[in-house]
Amino acid sequence: MLYHDTTSRLSAAERELLQALVDEPTMGAVARRNGRSERHTRRLVRALTHRLGVDHPRAAVALAGQMGWVDVARRR
Repeated sequence: MLYHDTTSRLSAAERELLQALVDEPTMGAVARRNGRSERHTRRLVRALTHRLGVDHPRAAVALAGQMGWVDVARRR
């Protein structure tokens, strides 16, 4: 599924995960922020990047910023 098919179908949890990827410096910090293990967080990120049709979490962040799904200006 390509990202343009997903735009309106991103859940609140997926949007929060993308925002955490913007805000936090490491996957461990993303996991702690969301109250999940790092391993589970990596699985969630891998599934989300696949859904968005990108190969890397940073590519998902770039796409999310371009699409207006996350606030990249609020990055720490």
